[in-house]
Order: sequence, then C-alpha cells, then structure tokens
Amino acid sequence: MRSFFNTLNEKDCRRYAGIEALKLGHGGMVYIASVLGCSRRTVKKGAREVSGLSSLEVQERIQELKRIRKHGGGRKRYNKKCPEIDEKFLLIVA
Repeated sequence: MRSFFNTLNEKDCRRYAGIEALKLGHGGMVYIASVLGCSRRTVKKGAREVSGLSSLEVQERIQELKRIRKHGGGRKRYNKKCPEIDEKFLLIVA
C-alpha cells in the first residue's frame, strides 16, 4: 500500500488516502495517516475531495459506518405499541 502511495503525485496521494480512510470508517483517518506516513489533514482533505462532501459531513458519514444497528431499532415503547395501556392500568387499579 505504501509503495503504491509513493508512486502517485500529490493530488492522487491525497485522494487515495481519503478513499482508504472512508472504506475503513471510524479511526480510518488516523490509521491510514500512520500507515502511509502522511498527515491526518491530508487524509481528511482527500476524503472531502473524493466524496464531494464538507469535512463535517465526512465525519458524520464515518460515524454512521460505526453503527451496527439502524436508527429506530430495538423494542418499541409500550405507549406507542399499546396507546390505551394507561386506561387499562387505571381500570385495574380502581
């Protein structure tokens, strides 16, 4: 990976580092920067160029890759699942 990186010009190096960091997700920028021997700013700038997103959007995209479950997963709340539960509970208590 490093030998290929060293054959590229400056612009292609930056973009290649960005692609590899985006593929890895969370922690990818730091890891790729250490493997390739470039700065994290270079990797971040390359990820922005490749993805066409702002740096904040790149960070959010990487954070999304870290999630295992989809948003909204898990057990639903009882008041959403059975809206009349409060009335039934009060009836039993009375």
